[in-house]
Amino acid sequence: LAGGSHVCCVDEATSGIDPIARRKIWDILMAERGKRSILLTTHFLDEAEVLSDYVVVLSKGTLKAQGTVATLKAQLGGGFKVLLGDNSKDIDVPHNPDVRRTSDYNRAMFICPDSKGLASLVETLDRSHIPALRQYTIHGPTLEEIFLGLSEEMQGDSDLARELTVSDPSDQHAREGTFTDAGRRDLVLETGKGCSPVQQTGIL
Repeated sequence: LAGGSHVCCVDEATSGIDPIARRKIWDILMAERGKRSILLTTHFLDEAEVLSDYVVVLSKGTLKAQGTVATLKAQLGGGFKVLLGDNSKDIDVPHNPDVRRTSDYNRAMFICPDSKGLASLVETLDRSHIPALRQYTIHGPTLEEIFLGLSEEMQGDSDLARELTVSDPSDQHAREGTFTDAGRRDLVLETGKGCSPVQQTGIL
């Protein structure tokens, strides 16, 4: 930046620094991006959302998606999430068939594919006289959710979870969702063995 370069490569500039310094770096990049082309790599998805005009999502070196933040959210964001108040899990709420209902512990949650479905649901909740339905929060799609949906690393974790199955599905531990020792066998870390300073020097 100090040299006046027209193209700047910025590689994880805010990793390992405190939030105040991070914001200062954001301010610098925001001020400079109108004068230069900046190629930014980052693991912080909120940072990419704030600073980037165009986003490319990579997973294990493979291109997964690209576009503006608005485009990625519209195409891959999965819509809006509406989380209702406590103890709303079993309360009946009339809603559009396109709006999917699920739950988050003791709270009901609706996933709206678009703003039209969201507006209809919010209007229904506002007319309700039940306090738990009027205390809702709305979460829009984020780049982090998009990345987790596209990431091969997350897919690998899901495959591993499927492999950790109990040998007898009728077992009491299976019904309680507890893995057996056989399921844990591949996850045990090796204890390793110590070596002398001379051996360490030789290895180095």
